[in-house]
Amino acid sequence: MADPSKKRIFLVDDHPAFRAGMRAILAQEEDLEICGEAPDARAALAAIPEARPDLALVDISLPGRSGLELIKDLKALQPALLFLVLSMHEDTVYALRVLQAGGHGYLNKEAASEEIIDGIRRIFAGQMLFQQEQLVQRGPGLPEASGTVAGIEFLTDRELEVFEHLGHGRTTREVARELSMSLKTAEVHRSNIRRKLNFNTAAELTHAAYHWVYKRERKPK
Repeated sequence: MADPSKKRIFLVDDHPAFRAGMRAILAQEEDLEICGEAPDARAALAAIPEARPDLALVDISLPGRSGLELIKDLKALQPALLFLVLSMHEDTVYALRVLQAGGHGYLNKEAASEEIIDGIRRIFAGQMLFQQEQLVQRGPGLPEASGTVAGIEFLTDRELEVFEHLGHGRTTREVARELSMSLKTAEVHRSNIRRKLNFNTAAELTHAAYHWVYKRERKPK
């Protein structure tokens, strides 16, 4: 039986060690409890209706369907469900997309456990958990504030994930395996990215993706 005095949390992350760490952190809190977990979006969509969480902790990079797409799917099914995204990414490119997808907060996975717990409680209190610099307003047609590639804001959420994987030096086949998609689907995403960002060659695309990842990962904290 669910304890009505506790807020119910559902974890969505493909790394078992991270889920175990979050379970250990939340187990110490008298007002919070884990009601379920899933390694990907498909499993989360199947389990969440029965688990009846109040808030879902979601990673952006999931095999198959992305965390951003999962939030959109769940918002349509359960409008009252709250979302806090925990990600290794720390910039406006993803935080702004989380907000646009219907998320309520965005924290880096390396945040202290106290910061994560405080963030969860703030969201339950009705606050939005985004840093001001993460939500820099952009005019139409301007590039993402933290991006270094003109037109990156026109990529879909999945295309942005593929672009980032390419920037980490992965081949199209490796991207397909990492994101649990067919090679053909990965090739279509790569072709769409190249067209939208106006690159003439595959080498130009790979070079731009690498420098985009390189500059973001070395951005001052």
